[in-house]
Amino acid sequence: MRPRQRIPNTSTLRCIIGSRRGQRLSLKGYVTGLSAERLERARAAPTDEEAKPKAQVLSSNLEAVGRDVRDELLVRGIDDPHDSPRGGGDRLAQAVRPCKASGLASRIDVAGPCRYSLGGGHPELLPATAHPTRLSTFSALKGRNYSLYWFGLVFYVLGHRAEYTTFAWLTWEVTRNPMSLAYLGLAQGVPLVLFQLFGGVLADRINRLRLLVVTQTLISLNLATAFVLTVLGMARLEHLLVLAALSNAFRAFDEPSRMALVPQLVERDRLPNAIALGSIPWQAGRMIGPSITGILIAAFGGAVGFGMAAVASVFALFLYSRVRLSVPVRPSDGRHVLQQFAEGLSFVGHNFVFASLIALALFNSLFAMSYLTLLPIYADRYFGTGSTGFGLLNTAHGTGALLGTLTVATIAHLILRRGRALLMGAACVGVALMVFSRSQTLILALSILVLVGFCNTFYLTQVSTYLQQHVPDHLRGRVMSLYSLCWNLLPLGGLLAGALAAAVDARFAVLFGGLMVTANALVLMASKRLRALP
Repeated sequence: MRPRQRIPNTSTLRCIIGSRRGQRLSLKGYVTGLSAERLERARAAPTDEEAKPKAQVLSSNLEAVGRDVRDELLVRGIDDPHDSPRGGGDRLAQAVRPCKASGLASRIDVAGPCRYSLGGGHPELLPATAHPTRLSTFSALKGRNYSLYWFGLVFYVLGHRAEYTTFAWLTWEVTRNPMSLAYLGLAQGVPLVLFQLFGGVLADRINRLRLLVVTQTLISLNLATAFVLTVLGMARLEHLLVLAALSNAFRAFDEPSRMALVPQLVERDRLPNAIALGSIPWQAGRMIGPSITGILIAAFGGAVGFGMAAVASVFALFLYSRVRLSVPVRPSDGRHVLQQFAEGLSFVGHNFVFASLIALALFNSLFAMSYLTLLPIYADRYFGTGSTGFGLLNTAHGTGALLGTLTVATIAHLILRRGRALLMGAACVGVALMVFSRSQTLILALSILVLVGFCNTFYLTQVSTYLQQHVPDHLRGRVMSLYSLCWNLLPLGGLLAGALAAAVDARFAVLFGGLMVTANALVLMASKRLRALP
């Protein structure tokens, strides 16, 4: 009887083969070449009762390696893993360099430990370089491209917040009519709903960085026009509505390209950190941007708000234009835009995990964050604190969201069961909202809203990370546009909450929203596939 042979386990084999710039790897030349002889030897051992099961285990492990390698190459924009510009795609010495463990920041010498494991060695005997190292909170900012993008995002968000605040104030100042604000909301919301999904199609058809630069240029020109009209005293309601609609039409194409671009700016192991860091400008801008803009408008007039928004957008444009990416040209498949649009919807509709995660984001917009619309009622009627209390309630949510973002940025790579964590986070948001709906004091309400903001950002950041890591690159723009569309349905959620508050009261509206979010999370938690998400 032949001596028993050790078969490497999945945790040892599951190493995603990375590459330095200008180098590409061959799965066939590396994994299959190293293990084919051993696999055949195991299959040809009829006297050993465990040989065939072991061979099947090895085959399964190798297939898992293949899937991970293909995913990694796809994220890096490498369509043909056997292609190597150095002419040595199948030569291990040229192609294999640091090997990134799946989801970790560790680097493994593939030619050493991985080959040793495939040859029958113990995974416990891997050298120290194979063990995971902790990523810092701001590790994604160490890369030049992502650093330029992130600081550009800071200016973009500042301009975005300043623009929205200024449009709202000037619309009110020009008309003194509440219906004008409703028209403004309609002008800002309709273009996003109409064009965002098509913006995702466009992001999958052309260079995403170029699309981002073009849309940012158009937004800057639009804001400059608004600034000039306001300075000259020519701004009227119809001008403001048209400019607001144009600005958001450009953003409908900007947002999908922005989200789909992030995986091209960072290494795969830093993607969760990069996505979490990308939330910081939005959370901080929500607290700081409107306050700064309001003070400047009060001191110098509405034109300053548009001026600040335009200058911030130009700075963002400058930083984006400094990003350097080597992106292969996507060959056209000859299909119509509508066919590609339908393909994106079909992919999500037939993928249970993707559909469930996007449903979480949809419920969050329609039922969870709709409570923000009702905060003035809580501050004035229930707590008797007026505008001061209203500001504190908004700040509490923003503080919790910022803490949640920093937490995910720090520990994202340590979360082993992402599915269970994000579903529990969603359920926590719903329960916290139900408790907030019945709170009787401002102090209790503030502490609960910190928790709401924390849990909300904690689970949605992980939803976004999973989608970005697992969506096929040729569908990334369309899938992420569908995800970002959920965020733009917040006004619809506010409309539903306002209707319930008018029919019953604000407490019931928030209670109902929290109940819907919790129920959705608990239903999805019954799925083993979702709970087991890595």
